[in-house]
Amino acid sequence: MTKNVPGGVYCIRNNVNGMMYVGTTTRLIERWRLHRYQLKDGVHHNKKLQNDWDHYGEQCFTFSILETAPSSTDLDMMEKRWLDRYPPETLYSISRHIRPIITNKDPERYNLNISVEVYQRLKRMGKFGESYNDVISRALDALEENKDD
Repeated sequence: MTKNVPGGVYCIRNNVNGMMYVGTTTRLIERWRLHRYQLKDGVHHNKKLQNDWDHYGEQCFTFSILETAPSSTDLDMMEKRWLDRYPPETLYSISRHIRPIITNKDPERYNLNISVEVYQRLKRMGKFGESYNDVISRALDALEENKDD
């Protein structure tokens, strides 16, 4: 029955405080089942979402499909578009904005998958650890320097 459900961008919404977890997957229904299983078992990777689930209960959360995708190639950009629509303080899933690219040649290279404006708002809120701040600050400085070339 779920074979025809495409991948896409989804949202887990806390109906009490309005907080949202936005994510992407190639299997929407299965991903919701995995989130629910992990949350019910108390082992979800997002601690704030887990804490709110434990506090408010499953009945206070809804899962919705924000956008479907015919292929997985556009999922990251689709997710970024949806995340940029919401104020960072309403999102559980802010750390997904930045994905490290680890290679043997350049372990400090990062793929900046957010706008500078969104990053600066998140940084002001203290949403990134110090190591992320350092790496991203260096990357943004390098982008600014190369912009003049």
